[in-house]
Amino acid sequence: MRSATPLSVSLEQIGDSITVRPVGEVDMSSVPMLGDSVRRALEKHRPESITLDLTAVSFIDARGLHALVMSDRLARKDGCRLRIKCGNAVRRMIELTHVGISCG
Repeated sequence: MRSATPLSVSLEQIGDSITVRPVGEVDMSSVPMLGDSVRRALEKHRPESITLDLTAVSFIDARGLHALVMSDRLARKDGCRLRIKCGNAVRRMIELTHVGISCG
C-alpha cells in the first residue's frame, strides 16, 4: 500500500496568465482542491491562459485525469487557453489512457 502525499496548490499570476501548480498526489481525496483552484483562477482573474504545471505531481488517478479534462473544457468555455505541463507520472497516465488531452 502506498502512502499518500497530501496535495498543495499554489497560484501565480504573471500578466494575463495564471500558473496553477499542484504538488503531491491527485487522487479521489484531492481532486476537489485541484478543480476548485482552476475554477477560482478563471472566475477571479479571467486570464487569457492558464498553465497547469503538473511537474511536481507524483501520482494521478482516473478522477484526477477527469479533472484535467473538465478543467480544459471549463477554460475553453470561458475563452481561456489551458496548457498542461506534465511530469512523468501524469504523462504516463495520459499516454496509457488516451484521454484526449496533451502535455505541452
